[in-house]
Amino acid sequence: MPETMEISDAAKSGDGTTTNVGIKMTGTFQCPECRQKFDSEKAKQLHWKFIHDPNRSRIVAELSLVSMLSS
Repeated sequence: MPETMEISDAAKSGDGTTTNVGIKMTGTFQCPECRQKFDSEKAKQLHWKFIHDPNRSRIVAELSLVSMLSS
């Protein structure tokens, strides 16, 4: 394990307050559904697809149910 760990700016989030833990403060592309910000439109779109898209959530829920019932 290295003595010091270097963290890239892209991986940093928050501003030291509990309110903004995990929120990328330097992002310029705001998610319309939550407080998260991103460095690119593509990153924002991927976030929305996997976190907020209601159609994807339904599919994931159905797959989980099928998996649970087949166990």
